[in-house]
Amino acid sequence: MRKIVLIIFIFPALLVAQSPKYYFDKAANQYIDGDLPQAIETIDEAIRKFPNDPELQALKDRLLDEEEEQQNQENQSQGSQEENQEQENQEENEQQDPQDQQEGQEEEQEQEKSQEQMTKEKLEEMGISEEKALQLLEAMRQAEIKYLQHQRRKPTKRPPSGKPDW
Repeated sequence: MRKIVLIIFIFPALLVAQSPKYYFDKAANQYIDGDLPQAIETIDEAIRKFPNDPELQALKDRLLDEEEEQQNQENQSQGSQEENQEQENQEENEQQDPQDQQEGQEEEQEQEKSQEQMTKEKLEEMGISEEKALQLLEAMRQAEIKYLQHQRRKPTKRPPSGKPDW
């Protein structure tokens, strides 16, 4: 009688231990506890035993996505640490080389001046004043806005007959 009772209680426990749900729950609990690598290992073992179970496959996909996301976050934190280091280096260089900074600003100013000069030369070649060019650009912008406002949107559904299309 004792053997029968033991078999009745132990046999279902063994069946549960071998079910996909058991592995799913075990992996999910490991993930919740923060042990992602162990959860992935558990789900891999379950998929080897139950390769056609869609819930196990879905959980594995989710765990792998989570692992990838964690790696991306780690890479970003490392990248931000490197950026902070670069920023500190730049601040040190700025403090050491104020002349270099002035030279960089002068070069930017020269480039802006040359750009303005080129624009003026092109306008002179066309025989248009700067004010006239600005007026033309504004008129073109207004015409474009008006064109876009007057274009009718195509309806996604055909409106019922006898009713307005608005």
